[in-house]
Amino acid sequence: MISKEKVLKNPRMSQALLGVSHQEFKTLCVPFGLAYLSLKEKIKHNFTKGRKSILQDIEENLFFILFYLKTYPTYDVLGAVFNVSST
Repeated sequence: MISKEKVLKNPRMSQALLGVSHQEFKTLCVPFGLAYLSLKEKIKHNFTKGRKSILQDIEENLFFILFYLKTYPTYDVLGAVFNVSST
């Protein structure tokens, strides 16, 4: 799996893979976290079904979303980079 810490420590890699700096990422975590938790409460039934997410915290979810939006990888590439099934 790609290392969130390694990417965020390297400004060039952070810009290339996420489109934001380490400081911008930390700043985005607060409103993203609030929105994520609010949405999770509203649709609780959908969050409890299916397999458990490998993305353990809000920062990992934001990292995944920014990576996807910046690079637009295929599902197979996402599966390889984040160690998840492409199905």
